[in-house]
Amino acid sequence: MKKIFFMSIVASMLIISNSAATENNDTNKSLNQDSNISIDGNITVSDANTSSIDTNTTANLDKPALNIDIKKGEELYKKCTMCHGKKAEMSYLKKIPVLTAVDKEERLSTMKALKNGEINDGKGKFGMGQVMKIQMAKFSDEDMLNVNEYIETLK
Repeated sequence: MKKIFFMSIVASMLIISNSAATENNDTNKSLNQDSNISIDGNITVSDANTSSIDTNTTANLDKPALNIDIKKGEELYKKCTMCHGKKAEMSYLKKIPVLTAVDKEERLSTMKALKNGEINDGKGKFGMGQVMKIQMAKFSDEDMLNVNEYIETLK
């Protein structure tokens, strides 16, 4: 529903832009009266003066965009190396999975859940929930994303 609403807004903006351009006779900077706007899951705009533009991206209106910074993730991960290894290759106490072996989405989800004490009443999957909650408390959502992306580069 949000995707359709978003596409409707974009189409309305393009139509308004087209009307303003027609009123100003500025067809080189905007769409002209021969323009076609199609909404079919994607937004496609075609103009007699330009080639077709197809925006095959979907806006995520639920979450703000976060910038990924692998270097920052690498720096933050240094706090994790004692237990997880420099290359995220260690299985802590032979119980905790090697971080590079865990699916990227699952790893990020687990970090957030550990931070919030949501796994096994705060005990975590392997009895390290309280320790990890303290460690993860220092990380923002963006920090966790950066660390997760850095770990992904270690595979």
